[in-house]
Parts: sequence; structure tokens; C-alpha cells
Amino acid sequence: ENPAFAGLRRLVANKPVNNREKLEAYQYESYNKIEFDLNNITKDFEQKKIFKDFSFVFDHVDTTEGKPYLPIFISETLSDVYYRQHPKARREVIHGTKVSGLENKSVSQFLGDMYQNVNIYDNFLVIFGKNFVSPVADGGRGYYKYYLVDSNWVGRNWCYKILFSPKRVQELAFSGSMWVADTSYAVRSIEATIAPGANLNFVQGFQVKQEYREVKKEVWMLTKDELVVDLNAVHDTGKNKHPLQGF
Repeated sequence: ENPAFAGLRRLVANKPVNNREKLEAYQYESYNKIEFDLNNITKDFEQKKIFKDFSFVFDHVDTTEGKPYLPIFISETLSDVYYRQHPKARREVIHGTKVSGLENKSVSQFLGDMYQNVNIYDNFLVIFGKNFVSPVADGGRGYYKYYLVDSNWVGRNWCYKILFSPKRVQELAFSGSMWVADTSYAVRSIEATIAPGANLNFVQGFQVKQEYREVKKEVWMLTKDELVVDLNAVHDTGKNKHPLQGF
């Protein structure tokens, strides 16, 4: 059989043990950063009225990632987060926050929808209102192709690297890779991107990168969570415009 299937079966079987949602309660310190960038910057775009008094910002376009982009809004927050399972409750105590950049109601409206709670152990991940099949779903083999490609140390854990991709075009699924820890069969890290055929309205691309660490025996916690969303900021159907029509 496919060499990836043996590890995948153990990963699925151990989800109840490795999923942090099994805990009655937990708390952690959180540093959260939201950065709103513009890309596809053209000369016509630079002449938009909204940038009339801020034309100098285009002298600071970043090209380090290959694709030019311009950071226009950054929000940073340091807080303590408390979670309780029964009855379910979540509380966040904010110790400090810093906001900088261009003030715009459309940007603020978008940021309100940006928070996506991705728990990779769930069978379905709700991304902007649509149910995507998790690559570690109980029935994942019905939606994904898997390939065992490597084994190596990731931190203190000996891990196996598994690639995954959708079986069918336009499937609400992901492409990417994950490192799975030996013995515990917990997800050590994962990178997943939505398939190009997935229809998410104004979302042109979505990528999640997560890292987990075993903080005590059989307790794996999310230590890094990075989401990158590529949005089509201007959309005109003749009748309706996207909320960022001001750009």
C-alpha cells in the first residue's frame, strides 16, 4: 500500500489524544500581529485620490518576497488568553496594543473578518464561510492524495514528512505538507494552501502555517499560527462593488 497510509492511520487514531481541545482548561500568552499589504501596484493605482497626501509611501514598496507589496496597516497585540471547555468560554486580557498605518473604514471592515480559527485536527475547517476538508480528517483519503517523502529531526522530535494534494479539481481541500512526530503521531508542523480551483469570492489565495510543541506528556499546544490571505480588493459587477471600492 501507499507508505504514507500507515502513518496517516496512526495520526487519525491519535487525534483525540493530541488535540488541545481535550483539555478542560488552558492559558497562554499571545503575541498577535496583523499586517495589511497592497500588491499589484500600478501607476494608475498610485494616482488614486486616497493616496493624494501619502504619495511618498510608494517609495517604500517591499520586494523581498519577489512580489512587490506595500504595508499600509499593522496592528500588534500582547495578551493572556484563557480557555475553558465546560461550559465553553474564552477570555482574552490585553496588556498592550499598537496600531499604525493608513486609517480607512474599508480596511477596518475587512480586518474584522480576518480572524480564522484553524484547528487542523477538526474534520472540516471553516475558511471564510466554506467547509474545507482537513488533510488530517478521519476520511481524508477520500479527498486527498498523500506521499511520504522524508524523515528527519524537527526540534526534539523525529518526524515524517507527508505531502498532500486534492484528488479532484475544484475540491474544497488544501495542497501542502506536514511533519508528523514519531511515536505520538501528533502534527509537529504543517503548511497548507487552498487549491487554485476553490471559489472563495474575493479571496484569491489562502495559506496557513502552524507549529506545535509538546509542552508536557500528551499535551501538544499550538506555538505559531501564520495566516496569509490574498484578497481581490476591487470587484465591480456592474451592480455591486466590493467593500474596498474606495481603493
